[in-house]
Amino acid sequence: MPIGKEDILQVLNDPILHKISFSVGGIQINSDEYDEVADYIEAGGVTIKPGNDKVANYYAEIDTLETKAGEPPMDLNARTNVLHECTHIAADINEYAIRRATDEAAAYLAQITYLLLLDPNTPKPPMGRAATPVDNLMRVGMDLVEKYKLGDPAGYNRSISPGDIDDMENAVLRDPHYGNKFNKTTRLIANGIKLSNQQWANLLARFAARTNDKLIAQDVNEMLTTRVQSSAHENWVTDDNEIITLLDSYRCGADPQKRTVRQKLIHIFLTITPASATQLFGRFTFPRKGDLVSDRFNTVFSRAIKLDMLSALQIPR
Repeated sequence: MPIGKEDILQVLNDPILHKISFSVGGIQINSDEYDEVADYIEAGGVTIKPGNDKVANYYAEIDTLETKAGEPPMDLNARTNVLHECTHIAADINEYAIRRATDEAAAYLAQITYLLLLDPNTPKPPMGRAATPVDNLMRVGMDLVEKYKLGDPAGYNRSISPGDIDDMENAVLRDPHYGNKFNKTTRLIANGIKLSNQQWANLLARFAARTNDKLIAQDVNEMLTTRVQSSAHENWVTDDNEIITLLDSYRCGADPQKRTVRQKLIHIFLTITPASATQLFGRFTFPRKGDLVSDRFNTVFSRAIKLDMLSALQIPR
């Protein structure tokens, strides 16, 4: 039996991924992103297909991940290669407007960080004449993992500097496998995952379930305004000005502030009454002409984040 969907999901659900959290330019690499990839696979938006190559490959044009040749159980190289390709899937979901070299640099840093978490004693490849382009690429990546302490608490939420990203991109392009296919200016194909109506429904259900699970482990009250806490059981729609303030805060904020705003909005959406949730869902699903909140909601968030928000409004209460 070839490597298949369940094997890919096993990697994406590995608890050790919660130790990974860093950014490469605008690319976020963390367990939330990989959870989202798992949801798209489970919903049927990403097809898992047996392949014949020595490594797995993701094809954004057809939303398909071809697994490497062979059978499970996957060894260390196969598991880390899966995470590399799933990093490409995350870029496609988020429709990142980036260069392909940056996307590859990010995927390799994710792969190498995962490799060193699974096997901290992995030796660095050789240097000098004996070193292959892949050896050099791995060595640059391992040095950056060490420099930024990726996978360690001290390196949580670190951002890779532009200079170090450039070094990683150059190492990627020195490998003929990549250098013969694209150059430093080639743009990434990240056109989003195309879903049928049923797949959208499946995805929303998974987002809702995952969001609900996360909220069980959080203190809801610390994220709510006094007004929302006192009005949670009334037939009341959240004040438009409050939502606009939060959306503007998200648009202008750095990554930690963006995460706080997302959490706060989800908490608000889960706490309001069913009637209020239904009304907001109708306003947010598509931009409404003349509705400032609806327009702002649909322009500030990416499609993936909008789905996350909308799922919170659809959870039964």
